[in-house]
Amino acid sequence: MGPTLSAVLDDARRRGFVGRAPELLSFDAALAGTDPARVLFVHGPGGIGKSTLLDELRRRAVQAQRPALLLHGRDLGGSIEDVTRAVAAVTDGPGPVLLVDGYELLTRLDRWFREHLLPSLPADSVVVLA
Repeated sequence: MGPTLSAVLDDARRRGFVGRAPELLSFDAALAGTDPARVLFVHGPGGIGKSTLLDELRRRAVQAQRPALLLHGRDLGGSIEDVTRAVAAVTDGPGPVLLVDGYELLTRLDRWFREHLLPSLPADSVVVLA
């Protein structure tokens, strides 16, 4: 039996991904623990490729055998409970990776993210907010 459609699409996306070398280096260093930064920010105007970059970061985390969760602010109810429930799925394993796209849609939760959620994650976690 051949590869699944998901695997074929994932491979096509990976081969089509170009650029963003500085961002990839920063993420890889955080993932490997060679850089003390564990929270990374990606920003820019709409359409610049932030979501595509987050997809690539998720693939790299999975390849590194780290539990990875890619969330989008529009899919969360904007409540602490919704975010906590979603994040709980990956925080049981070692070194979870949390990727949040559309973080600007969660601005009312920003203080809670910084003061409660991020400090509650395991020390080897990596978080990317876009």
